[in-house]
Amino acid sequence: EDSRTCVFNKFLKNITGGSRRRYASLISIMGYLLHPYKDPSLTKAVIILDEKIDFSGAAFGGTGKSIVATALLHVTPGITKDGKRYNPKETFVFDGIYPYTRLLYFDDVRMNFDFEEFYSLITGGLIVNRKYKNSATIPFELSPKLLITSNYMVVGSGGPTDTRRRIEFEIYPYY
Repeated sequence: EDSRTCVFNKFLKNITGGSRRRYASLISIMGYLLHPYKDPSLTKAVIILDEKIDFSGAAFGGTGKSIVATALLHVTPGITKDGKRYNPKETFVFDGIYPYTRLLYFDDVRMNFDFEEFYSLITGGLIVNRKYKNSATIPFELSPKLLITSNYMVVGSGGPTDTRRRIEFEIYPYY
């Protein structure tokens, strides 16, 4: 089918506000997340936010962030974690991740989500604790890429350390 008439392609154009530059950027980001190759000199987490954010704490949402993530998970092996309930102190938080898992998706993270907790996951391997088994390390080349969606700004430590580990994309409020 012609990609110009594809419903999902129309959706992508809508959430980029009809901007060719933003559409090309979103397609490139999706390609990065879908491709299994991980370049150690280019390690990024993708953060998808609403273009319109209320800094008073009100969340609007409903713009299509989760639809983009769900579409990616239909094409590549991945796991979804509830961003509101994520607890880094939980012993088995990554127990569903295996060397073939290509995408780790944190859906709708809370307002004070600490991006800095993921610096080592983005640039290195991933230690996985499984119930009734020894912990295992998934090496960097096989560890999943990170996708985060949020109705709020995702805060890190700031500066070059933070900036080099993130790609942020804002969804146009079409829906």
